[in-house]
Amino acid sequence: MAVYAKLNLPRIDQALQKSNVVVDGLYSWEEFVLLKDYYGDKLKLVALYSSPKTRSTRLAGRRIRPLTTKEATDRDKSEIENINKGGPIALADFMIINESSLQALKEQTQ
Repeated sequence: MAVYAKLNLPRIDQALQKSNVVVDGLYSWEEFVLLKDYYGDKLKLVALYSSPKTRSTRLAGRRIRPLTTKEATDRDKSEIENINKGGPIALADFMIINESSLQALKEQTQ
């Protein structure tokens, strides 16, 4: 489950020589553990949270790959049960609540 993180360590290390790095899409507990063990306290995890209702509405409205409410719920359940995505979210260093507008999200991240 940590293979993508492991394969990308050289790319992350190379990018870190020039600036801070944002890695988008941490998908499992195993990836989190690998990265945390490797980078230690230098790793900062940011979780974005939207309620199930908000996520479902947004996913249904996507132009590319829209999801029904059931598909969105099934995906959330699968990500928690099958790829261990809940742990990293629970241990995030920062939590951003994304329930409103794009402008509100931008303000929270500045």
